[in-house]
Amino acid sequence: MVSPDTRVNDVGPKVQEYYLAGVEWYVLIDALGFHNGMWDLRVIGYRSNGSGYSEVPLDDRDWLWVDPLRIYVAVRQGKVVCYDQGGGELLDHQGENRARRVAELQKQAAELGRQAAERVQQATVEMLQATERSLQATEHSLQASERARQATVEGLQATERSLQATERSLQASERARQATVEELQANEQARRVAEQQRDAEIQAKLALEERVRQMEEELRQQRGGT
Repeated sequence: MVSPDTRVNDVGPKVQEYYLAGVEWYVLIDALGFHNGMWDLRVIGYRSNGSGYSEVPLDDRDWLWVDPLRIYVAVRQGKVVCYDQGGGELLDHQGENRARRVAELQKQAAELGRQAAERVQQATVEMLQATERSLQATEHSLQASERARQATVEGLQATERSLQATERSLQASERARQATVEELQANEQARRVAEQQRDAEIQAKLALEERVRQMEEELRQQRGGT
């Protein structure tokens, strides 16, 4: 059920998060307001169609048929009511409890997806930073090589300045060596970041697959108990 404090997120961005997390069904009880001592509620159902969510239409009674649970979800006098396939009310609230459990599992799956996305984003940022450092080190190396060339030309042109030019060339070579070392270090760091990103993606995928498997097992157990 949508909380008034989180309604904007629940009916907006969170819908896409659930789809990206691989949740097949997303059922909302949207609280539109509170009037005459009761909540003004509506039922919204989304089902994955392979490229996004499609809103599931209600029947002529304004009931939502939730196929994985084999129940109808509806609103009556400001309360959520569940019915079996024959239209009988589930007075023991098993359907409602099952729907609430599914919603909790969906929320957990979405959180896992969000955390995995954050880890991937962080690894990507670190990789880009390492690449930028590598490019800067390469640029320093090129600049040092150019300074060394100029120093050699000046040494040939002016014999009396040959010792000074040679000294500058040695200094430039040292800077080039340092830049090369920095470049090698940056490349190594970039490689490690890439490996961390790959490991993070693998861990996220395994965690998501395991969670989906657990959800499917819980759904099978719930179906078996009804």
